[in-house]
Amino acid sequence: MKFITVLTSMAALVAAAPAVEPTKTQSIDKRATNLCGQWDNIKVGSYIIYNNLWGRDQATSGSQCTLVDGITNNLAKWSSTWSWAGGNLHVKSYSNAVLQAPAARVSAVASIPS
Repeated sequence: MKFITVLTSMAALVAAAPAVEPTKTQSIDKRATNLCGQWDNIKVGSYIIYNNLWGRDQATSGSQCTLVDGITNNLAKWSSTWSWAGGNLHVKSYSNAVLQAPAARVSAVASIPS
């Protein structure tokens, strides 16, 4: 009899307890991508990020890598590190981002955020 009373009491407690949603987990962001090759590029959102080493042969040594960290608020996040020796006065490399946007007449563009 006591056992049934305990079970009834437990059932009443469980029924009275507020429903609890399972804990939501955050998704893991994709790891950053490191571009180090001469013509490496990657599409991120509406952007293409380029690691352009077109003048690397002008240097006696060195490299450039571009770290692409993803998109935040529709803006690409990326940075570059480089170290070049030799070839003074010659451009060795430059990283850049190109926005893939629909065609528009220049006269129709009121502003371009930067």
